[in-house]
Amino acid sequence: MQDRNYWVQLAKESLERARQGTRNLKNGKNKRLTLKSNLIEKSTHLHIEDDLGLYLKAAEASLICGKWRQASETFAKAASMYRHELKDTLVEAATLYCEAAWCREKIKRGDGREFFEKAISIYTDDEQYDQAARIRKWIARNEERNENHREAIIQYKMTCQYYKAAKMNEQVMYCKKRIGLLLASIGDYDEASNVYYEIGKKELEHNLLKYGVQHTFFRSSLLLLAKEEGDLEKVKNRIQEARNADFRFEISPGCEFMLHIVKSIEMEKVHDFADHLYDFNELYPFDELNLILLNKITKKYFVNVNVNVY
Repeated sequence: MQDRNYWVQLAKESLERARQGTRNLKNGKNKRLTLKSNLIEKSTHLHIEDDLGLYLKAAEASLICGKWRQASETFAKAASMYRHELKDTLVEAATLYCEAAWCREKIKRGDGREFFEKAISIYTDDEQYDQAARIRKWIARNEERNENHREAIIQYKMTCQYYKAAKMNEQVMYCKKRIGLLLASIGDYDEASNVYYEIGKKELEHNLLKYGVQHTFFRSSLLLLAKEEGDLEKVKNRIQEARNADFRFEISPGCEFMLHIVKSIEMEKVHDFADHLYDFNELYPFDELNLILLNKITKKYFVNVNVNVY
């Protein structure tokens, strides 16, 4: 088994030979600008392939010995040659740009964005929307982990478009739900409510997804109720829209719960409100987002009363 020094030396030698070959090729091209024979074009093509092989060998060796920056730069150089010199191999260029990006990510999370974007551009031009979406979703998740929620929303929306083009409906739904959650996390309850309502209507179109519709419509209504400047009439209209869209929502626990707490708020019956929260939570425990929304609703409508929905 070779030690690290071997791979460092191999990477260094391969990289130097590749760079030297590229320089010679450029000088040769400059001397032959007026010549267009097939023989010279074929010779140039072979030289490029030789240099590519050296760059890839250097990149792999750099990868093995943990020289991430050098590996990234070398993969990127090889990708650029595939893209601009051997234009019939664009998919290979996209793959190498991804390799360059992953190496850069080893240095610092998020640093590979430039190379990911180049790979996405190639995949979309080649109509490989599923591959473009896979990378774009990773970027969105990374922005979400870094708590750059607004940028993550933008990335998820772009991912949705790619998945739509690839006709991957389940992935579209996943991305829309992430968008709804992120909108709620930044306090844009109105837009988040609309997103969840649209998700619910889409779920009705698919047999495997329609059983989650009641929860989706419930959250859409709850988000409207939590709005600072919201009004109860708008909430009641949203509940009615959901009932019209799916008759099963009308007899669901979520719909009954929403109607009960709206009535408690209108009649200013704080104890009824608290009882409804407790009873519903015993049967269908609230998740983290719903608890946050209910806490905001409590503070909004019952300012002087301490009702702990947690």
